[in-house]
Amino acid sequence: MQIIKTILLLLCCTSLYSQTLFPKDGRVFNDSEVPRVDITLSQQDLDNILENVQSDDLYPAHFKWTDLAGQINIEGVGLRLRGNSSRVSAKKSFKIKFKAFGGQEFYGLSDLNLNGEHNDPTISRSNLCWDLLKKAQIPSARANHVELYINGEYRGLYANIEHIDKDYLNFRYFDNTGNLYKLYYGCSLQYINDNPNSYKFISNGERVYDLKTNEAIDDYSKLAQFIKILNSPTITDYQCKLESIFDVDLYLRSMAMEVLLGHWDNPIFNQNNAYLYEDPHSGQIKYIPFDLDNTFGIDWFGIDWSERDIYQWDDGSNNRPLYTNLLAIDEYRQRYSFYINKFIDLFYNDVDLFGLVNDLRIKLEPFVINDTYHSLDYGYGINEFNNNFNNAIGAHVKSGIKEFIERRSVNAKLQLEAFDISPILNFDNANIIDNNVVVSLQIQAQSLTSTKLHYFKDGNWFEVALLDDGNGFDQTENDNRFTASIPFTSNGIFEYYIEAIDSQNKVSRLPYCNQKILPYVYTTSLPNGLRINEFMADNKTVADEFGDFDDWIELYNNSAEVVDLSDYYLTDNLINPNKWNVPQIMLKPYGFLLIWADEDGAQGPLHSNFKLSKSGEQIGLFKNKENSSVLIDSLTYAFAKTNTSYGLIPNGEG
Repeated sequence: MQIIKTILLLLCCTSLYSQTLFPKDGRVFNDSEVPRVDITLSQQDLDNILENVQSDDLYPAHFKWTDLAGQINIEGVGLRLRGNSSRVSAKKSFKIKFKAFGGQEFYGLSDLNLNGEHNDPTISRSNLCWDLLKKAQIPSARANHVELYINGEYRGLYANIEHIDKDYLNFRYFDNTGNLYKLYYGCSLQYINDNPNSYKFISNGERVYDLKTNEAIDDYSKLAQFIKILNSPTITDYQCKLESIFDVDLYLRSMAMEVLLGHWDNPIFNQNNAYLYEDPHSGQIKYIPFDLDNTFGIDWFGIDWSERDIYQWDDGSNNRPLYTNLLAIDEYRQRYSFYINKFIDLFYNDVDLFGLVNDLRIKLEPFVINDTYHSLDYGYGINEFNNNFNNAIGAHVKSGIKEFIERRSVNAKLQLEAFDISPILNFDNANIIDNNVVVSLQIQAQSLTSTKLHYFKDGNWFEVALLDDGNGFDQTENDNRFTASIPFTSNGIFEYYIEAIDSQNKVSRLPYCNQKILPYVYTTSLPNGLRINEFMADNKTVADEFGDFDDWIELYNNSAEVVDLSDYYLTDNLINPNKWNVPQIMLKPYGFLLIWADEDGAQGPLHSNFKLSKSGEQIGLFKNKENSSVLIDSLTYAFAKTNTSYGLIPNGEG
């Protein structure tokens, strides 16, 4: 069977593993306009939602998205309230679940979070924070603003903030199989005991460390291990053990930005609001900031957050180990100071931000004028909206946004301790490109004298210089991203570490100890020319023999010989090459074979044991030649449109 092809959107045919930590905003989070969202549901269902504010029951609705590119309609979505204090506010926040009642994903997203931002006169603090986190190279949620209508009534200007879930992980880490924890109030990260189940305790009706993925397994072992190490600063090789399980540099950047933003409703001060993700590839836990509306001078404690000491940001109880234990280590304290200084110099200052803030106010003002719901909680009208970009307006809003930026940046500079950092190594990535292992990373230092990649091959350790000269696989000269490539001719395990030395002979190593490991798959092109020819990852059009609309993959024999498929394997994870054995079929010359990727082998031999993800996936074709898996063909895609197939044009070659 051959299916008409549309667009080819294959990003890479030879990369084993890659990440896009900063995905493009796309249509859903395009911040250059304010799209309109219309939700239509029965009045009775809407009344039930608004009257039962603590309920998470979903009600069926119709979703319509309107922007400059046109309209998108999705029937069968679910609507409910979301948030904590916003549930009892007049301007409520809403969650849309696209597949709740038979709907479909929206550009790779299962959910939308529409926040009313009722505490914030400008309705813009959290969105501005998300933008600034990205300037600091901190992976975080994408966000923009939308105008929301429910049953034709204008409910006001809303923040559209990306939901942190498996879709979020897929867009960034290319693997959503790790444990994702949402941290609620009480998340001090203090050690309890060695029993992982002890960290499943409940506060205010919620788990404090609430597992959002792999719920059926419910394994808290790695989280418990991390918390134990974090709280053991006197153990031997503390930094080695901590960095082996936790991305310390990512957290130091996040900590610096949260302090500059005046974000106190987080684990450091209010022991609240963050996510932790156990990344299966790096083996490290990654910190993800969350819930950034109480920023830029919003205060409920009588504290001036623009003046608070950047080295005493916690509540003073000395029970915030994620902050106090890291700052007690001189190397981490100096790097934290370096990031505070760097972010202020680069963008967190009046010169670089005031224009951005002014443009944001002008863009949003037309949508606030008629936002009557925004005035119901604290009396905020268009005057308060405009004034608070510059000045405080009283009560819990004790600073204007621009006022806070200016005072916080000046005071942080005055509080800064002297720092003299060792080279900082981060954002490393290892890929396989054209049978080369290509390692690249960002290195920051005052002056570098040596940058080397150390790798293990054929039973010996070798070293090669990492270069930032714009040649070979290094794309841009002098961009502080250094690259080295090592050719391989067979399968194996690539072990490596990176070392950088500055002019003062300070040495930094990544990882801090031990080595990183990358399984390597050598690509060969066998004479038969069997190819992954086409696929569809979100099929609503082509039914299988049971009437199901499943994902599918098409193989093509691009040769004049009959191919016995019994020794071939398909997979959606190149590290697991023998995931599904293709059945014993003799594929004719220039013949096609359609395989349903539906995890339903009971429906027949052409139904694989894996599905495809609309939001990004790998597909690999292997031959188990002489019991050693050989990669025949592979592809990586980032996003697949509904009812759109992607394939090679012409067949087997394009």
